[in-house]
Amino acid sequence: MNKQTKIFISACLLLLTAIPVWASNDYEQLYNEAEVPKIKLMHDLDPYQNEDYFNYAWSPYPLFRTASTLYFKDITIPPGYYLLAAREIRGKDYVFFKESGKVKYIIPVIDTQTVLEDFYKRRMPEPQLTKTQKAKKKIGNFFTNLFSNSKKQTPPSSFIEAKKLDGNFYEIIYYYGNKKYTMYFRTSSF
Repeated sequence: MNKQTKIFISACLLLLTAIPVWASNDYEQLYNEAEVPKIKLMHDLDPYQNEDYFNYAWSPYPLFRTASTLYFKDITIPPGYYLLAAREIRGKDYVFFKESGKVKYIIPVIDTQTVLEDFYKRRMPEPQLTKTQKAKKKIGNFFTNLFSNSKKQTPPSSFIEAKKLDGNFYEIIYYYGNKKYTMYFRTSSF
């Protein structure tokens, strides 16, 4: 495949993924159509949490800090720090807001999309290191790999965007691995 064909295919994919965004600018309608989850978890524990901690070298959940109260229908999420975990339950995507090892809130995902491969490199470029820092990093990686026998994986990359929208809404986009999860919240409860 030549370079022009690759560029053409990439441009088509970008346009196809952007069409649903242009078509659905009515945040209030999307918010109103979303249903409050009726999921009950045993002891408010994430059923896949132990598996995640076993497979990954460190916690795979990003930390999200909100300074304002978020409202989703009758669910009120007060300001604070939460670990976010995306889960698929019965064919629908949800984001768990976890605090102190317990799932505090379960929010439905309005839209799920696939993320381009170079998204994280474009959004979070690696810092420029000096020659000494590069050498130190290489030596550290060598010894880590030499003595690492746990075979644990590096967690998937993650990123969170939060925007204030017109009409008293927040849009929170949670990127995790190769998926993008969009959620809408109200800024006030009414």
